[in-house]
Amino acid sequence: MKCLLVCLLVIAIVAKPQYQEAVRDGPKQLDDVCRDTGANCRNWALNGFCTNCHYTCQQRRDYCARTCGFCHSGYVCTNCTSTTTTTAAKKASVILL
Repeated sequence: MKCLLVCLLVIAIVAKPQYQEAVRDGPKQLDDVCRDTGANCRNWALNGFCTNCHYTCQQRRDYCARTCGFCHSGYVCTNCTSTTTTTAAKKASVILL
């Protein structure tokens, strides 16, 4: 069951427009100056870091700019306006710590 949930999460993340360009073009299309400073960005992204409203766009950009899609022209990050954090988001933030 957990594997199914993880697979669905990965599909949901990759299906977002800002990630499709990265999947299609691969890392060669990214600016070499734009990079991740976090060592675990790939795992964090799989746990929802790139779309987690618990973190601001600036925090996501500072730690995982390349993985979260900030390096692509046209990427627009919108900060969440709701202060309510879902149970899944809380679990993801615990995993990230």
